[in-house]
Amino acid sequence: MGISNNSHLTGREIDLLLLIADGKKNFEIAEILFITQNTVRVEKTRLVKKLNLKNTAELLIYAVLNKENLKIIKELLFELT
Repeated sequence: MGISNNSHLTGREIDLLLLIADGKKNFEIAEILFITQNTVRVEKTRLVKKLNLKNTAELLIYAVLNKENLKIIKELLFELT
């Protein structure tokens, strides 16, 4: 569950992980990102597979453990655009 997996995350995936790390529920994430709750669930499932995790509980742990690094990556992505 290391940060090395973050190199291939999209900006949207990083946003989702940061919201998960902040403890947001699916309906809150959906409102913030202007997507449906179903889309949130689908994106979480895709991230679990992409990051080679077992379930959404591991996704939460991954998000919390990597929160500060994800913020840095997000800032770097923003600077590139």
